[in-house]
Amino acid sequence: MRHSGIHLSRLFLLCLVPLLVGGLVRAETLTGVRAENLRKKFEAIQRGTRFWSAHFHQTLTIPGLKTPLVSEGKIQYRSPDAIRVEFENPPGDFLLARGEKFFLKKAGKPMVEKSFEKDSAAKPIQGLMSLLRGAGVEEERWFSPEISRQGDDFVVELVKKEGAPLHLPRSITNTVGADSFEMKRVVIQLPKGGSLTFQFDQVVRNRSIDASAFDEKSVR
Repeated sequence: MRHSGIHLSRLFLLCLVPLLVGGLVRAETLTGVRAENLRKKFEAIQRGTRFWSAHFHQTLTIPGLKTPLVSEGKIQYRSPDAIRVEFENPPGDFLLARGEKFFLKKAGKPMVEKSFEKDSAAKPIQGLMSLLRGAGVEEERWFSPEISRQGDDFVVELVKKEGAPLHLPRSITNTVGADSFEMKRVVIQLPKGGSLTFQFDQVVRNRSIDASAFDEKSVR
């Protein structure tokens, strides 16, 4: 079965929205002022980010599916409103947003321009931009967070509140390096069972990315 990374991009981008994910060491729960200071520092770092890129490895498990679906690729961001997601496995899938323009491309098919207002896939793209700019997002109100320190990482576990929209994940657990404040790992418990996990590496912040990377003509 060929796994389409673009098909999962909505979940992928939603998982980045709430902030910060788990290890197996004993956790020190952060509350009150310490938790708020952590959030403010993370957002300040994001607001100072002009360029950001990372490699991601994505694993999806679904009830009834014996073998997890795996994909990987690269994300590139240029402040304040340009994002490119390029899937390397399976190859040939792209997602590109720049200003008010939003594009999707499947391997072997022409690129399609979408509407930010009318296309559901655009909302998580805007959510990711909000995160990278250090701004809050609407979806956060539907989750109860618990922030902790686990070894070299900060962990935020978000559990869906009663009455939240059914399409939202049951929980999201995010891991961020305590020193670097870079996102390392995200685990999403899906609303109908199964899970979606993202591992990030090769993170580079504020190294210039040529504008041509965000030109739809560069995607073939």
